[in-house]
Amino acid sequence: MNGETARLLNQSMLDDACNQHQLHLRGASGGRRLAFNRVKAKGLDFSGRDLRDSDLIGSLLADGNFVETNLSSSNLFAANLDGADMRGSIMVRVDLRGVTMNRANLEGADLRKADLRDGFILQKDKHGNLVPVAGREAGHGQAFLSDANLTSANLTDARLSRGFANRTTLVNANLTNARLNEADLSNSDLRGVVFAGADLTRTNLKGCILNGAILSGAVLDGTNFDEADLTAAHVRPYELSKASTKNTILPRSLDSLERSIQMIIRDHLRWIETLGRDGIQATLSRVDLYNTDLSDMDLSAGDFSYATLTKSRCVSSHFNMANLAHSLGVEASLRDAQLRGVNMDHCNFSAANLENADLSAMPIEGTSIRKWPSSLKEARLDGARMRGARFEGALLHRASLRHADLRDADLRNASLLDADLTGADLRDAILDGTDLRGAVGLRL
Repeated sequence: MNGETARLLNQSMLDDACNQHQLHLRGASGGRRLAFNRVKAKGLDFSGRDLRDSDLIGSLLADGNFVETNLSSSNLFAANLDGADMRGSIMVRVDLRGVTMNRANLEGADLRKADLRDGFILQKDKHGNLVPVAGREAGHGQAFLSDANLTSANLTDARLSRGFANRTTLVNANLTNARLNEADLSNSDLRGVVFAGADLTRTNLKGCILNGAILSGAVLDGTNFDEADLTAAHVRPYELSKASTKNTILPRSLDSLERSIQMIIRDHLRWIETLGRDGIQATLSRVDLYNTDLSDMDLSAGDFSYATLTKSRCVSSHFNMANLAHSLGVEASLRDAQLRGVNMDHCNFSAANLENADLSAMPIEGTSIRKWPSSLKEARLDGARMRGARFEGALLHRASLRHADLRDADLRNASLLDADLTGADLRDAILDGTDLRGAVGLRL
């Protein structure tokens, strides 16, 4: 049975073909490679199957269930995957040229080296000329992923089309070394996306949210950042010299503040000492504090939301009950820092030094029972050095701790629901009462 004779595919036919494909992959008798080209298979269940090296060229696969399906090295050229559920699917080196995946859910999908450029299915007209297939229910030549969800997807070394992903969620996706030249990602959520080494030549990022994104090392020639939010993005001003930044929201520089950083810290200390009766609380939200030395300072309850703390030095400083939500602290040093009850939701402190830092819960004054937990929900701490750090009672839901050093860390009663611990070193870590439900990559 092949794709040229079977135009309508039902679930029973698919199940039989998938079973034969498993035999084919094992080299067993009775096996046959799955090759359904230009078939109608809308809403069918492909979930959990090993469909490596299969063909579904030009097929209607809209609303299908591809959860955790392995499609590596398969050919889905010009297929229609609109509305498909592809969470956790493996699509390494897949030919996705000309596909449409509008409204598809690709959360956590592995698309390394996938080809998402434009592509047309051609046929001969009555004069013998090759022309694009018209009126087909699969893709229409240009690859589209509008309104799709690619949260935490891995698109390393992927090749993407001009109409790739406008209005799409790519939060914490990995686009290292991806080719996005002239792609349209306008009005997309790109918080925490890694663009290191990516080609963004003439890419349209108009209106995008890029808080916590890594743009240093990317090619930004002619990139359109008009009306985009680049606060707490990892990129230096000189790297934007060849990009368009009309009405771009950029972090405030220290020189633009009404008071010097020294005065702000002095007034904040006075505010702490007088319990708020005198002085002024430090508000450094959306301020660029790149490579600033804040060591040995008491900045408790300060507002550092969306601040850039990349390569800053905060050794032995106090940030108890401070707001560092959405802040960027790549390669920052917070060794021996006090961060009890801190809010670090959605922050990016990849490769930071948090050795012996205290991020345990903060006791609420007037009670010996209740404590205010530190919150690091959806925080990015990839490659961070956190040996001996205290996270007792901390909330690390959906946090990324890939390749983090957590040796000897105290994680008692911490919540790591759905956290990514791939490659993390947890030797001698204290995990009594730790909630690890849904956590992936756990290696003890």
